[in-house]
Amino acid sequence: PERLNHTLTAYQEEETFFVNVLPLFPYKSHGDYELTIQVPKNLDSIHLNSSSGDLHGSDLIIHQIEIHSASGDINLDEIHTEQLSMEVASSDVHINKLSGNCEIKSASGDVRISKSYGKKLIYNNASGDLDIDGDYLYIKLNNVSGDVNAEFKTVEQMNVSTTSGDINIRIDNSDNLSIDTHSLSGDCDVYLKGKDVITNRNQSVTIGEPNTPIKLNTVSGDIHLDMA
Repeated sequence: PERLNHTLTAYQEEETFFVNVLPLFPYKSHGDYELTIQVPKNLDSIHLNSSSGDLHGSDLIIHQIEIHSASGDINLDEIHTEQLSMEVASSDVHINKLSGNCEIKSASGDVRISKSYGKKLIYNNASGDLDIDGDYLYIKLNNVSGDVNAEFKTVEQMNVSTTSGDINIRIDNSDNLSIDTHSLSGDCDVYLKGKDVITNRNQSVTIGEPNTPIKLNTVSGDIHLDMA
């Protein structure tokens, strides 16, 4: 029979409850394990840390969620929170139906956010593609190597930059915009209801009152912005 080489500990310190899965013997950790945790609604916060393993979360109502992962994919579905903070080293991330502010820092891996909304969305990635379908007011996206593909509804401020990758964005905003685009090597196209408003690599344009600043910047890649 397979030898048990992990231990599970659960304990509470003041208002914090800890659950740990640790190897019994250093440098000899192997085997597949699945840990299921049910948490009560309306927790103040939950912190998930994984050195090697996938994380799955669903149907959670928690004020604050913090995730740290070294290796393993992360899948979240139906999450209601004031703040989701995530820092991953090498993970693919899929978030579906998130309500709340979202901040993601990733070293490597693709990120997909769908049917989600909140006030702020902050994203920083070194290597990987980003795909978003959501409704956020303040958006800051920074991708070193990878494409950014996004669809937003009502945007009040947006700053998107890539070093090596394309930027493809569609927003419902069509009035009161201040748009700045910059691409060192690549095409730049901005459309308002199907009509060209920017066709040069480096250009600025104001539509109505400049209440909504939009900045799109890439070193090597194309920029495409489509406003409904």
